[in-house]
Amino acid sequence: MNDRSSSLGRQLLRAPVALAALLLLLALVTASLAAQWLAPQNPYDPASYDIMDAQIPPLWLTGGDPRFLLGSDGQGRDILSIILHGSRISLLIGLGAVAVQALLGIVIGLCAGYGSRWLDDLLMRLADVQMSISTLMIALVALALAQSLLPAEHYQHHVPLLLILVIGLAEWPQYARTLRAAVLAEKQLAYVEAARLLGFSQRRILLRHLLPNTLSPLLVISTVQVASAIMSEAALSFLGLGMPITRPSLGALINSGFELLLSGAWWISIIPGLTLVLLILCINLLGDWLRDALDPRHGGHAP
Repeated sequence: MNDRSSSLGRQLLRAPVALAALLLLLALVTASLAAQWLAPQNPYDPASYDIMDAQIPPLWLTGGDPRFLLGSDGQGRDILSIILHGSRISLLIGLGAVAVQALLGIVIGLCAGYGSRWLDDLLMRLADVQMSISTLMIALVALALAQSLLPAEHYQHHVPLLLILVIGLAEWPQYARTLRAAVLAEKQLAYVEAARLLGFSQRRILLRHLLPNTLSPLLVISTVQVASAIMSEAALSFLGLGMPITRPSLGALINSGFELLLSGAWWISIIPGLTLVLLILCINLLGDWLRDALDPRHGGHAP
């Protein structure tokens, strides 16, 4: 493991685009985690902002105010502060959703790849059905139903957990199908047959032998899925079914400024939108590099 980690580290140093993406991503993540200390304002505390400060442009534009480096939104909240706090929410939901789909997908993929033929067929047909329905459609139906059944206060309080569960449960087939294919290839190798002959239990063979040797493609999928989950959360928040405006994520902030876009207050939607694009771009660039670095057909060298 140490040799592989050091090899990946050397390859990363020779890939300037991936290295720049990693450094920028680390900066964004660090800033979002330290939002309560770095943000000039607490956008979740109504006492910290004033409606009279609404729609102040960024500092470099005419009418800018030094208190609002990136301007203010329609409620007088500092855009920079909302971006810092909102990025943390978006990352939390993205990582949480990937954890849910990875856990479910790994269990199903191991069972399908190592189990009997009928179990494999059943699980893969379920995956086919799941993949035929878009994540956004599943999430729209589930969140609209939850919004209608739960009181408004309860829904707003639990909406991050609901988003994690809905997005996670909708995307598990990506992990399941990839892991199943890897397990089908690995279980034909000699070390698995040797483990069977030694009398090891199926659980030990799956968890101690097969799973560790099939993790590389899952790492690559995880980077792509984190970006996808963040985009799904942003889309749902933009449609009004995600984070409430009192606790905005990047998607909710883009939505809050959309109606003011044509009136000239473009910074409320555009600046958070660019932040979202930058965040997803960094994750995707790292995913592309990791895919090539772990792929033996590329000789283990990232571009």
